[in-house]
Amino acid sequence: MVAFDLKTVRPMAPEDLRPRQYVCVVRVVHERWPSPWDEQSWQKVTAPMRVEALPKRAPTPLYVVDVCLPTVLVQDVRDRAQMLDIRRVRLARVDARYARMARRRLRATHEAVERERDGE
Repeated sequence: MVAFDLKTVRPMAPEDLRPRQYVCVVRVVHERWPSPWDEQSWQKVTAPMRVEALPKRAPTPLYVVDVCLPTVLVQDVRDRAQMLDIRRVRLARVDARYARMARRRLRATHEAVERERDGE
């Protein structure tokens, strides 16, 4: 049996977010008010229902540029900046070496797809 260093993503609290970290979105939070036709509509509802779900696509490593809670400025694999609201997503820390390798390969894949599309 070959031993290797097992890498895992680790969920993190918002206060642990720091610039120059790699993270990925592991959960998306949806909020909705119950409709009058829900089973428990007879109960007094004072807050929306929160449901956590997996992201629609596989998570990709994001580079944390800066943090101003409750928002986080990140760069995706194409170096596009985006703001994440940590009330709407759950983040996990990604091993830096793994994240750099994954971002490099994913960027190359995106560039190849764009070249093919432009060449048609």
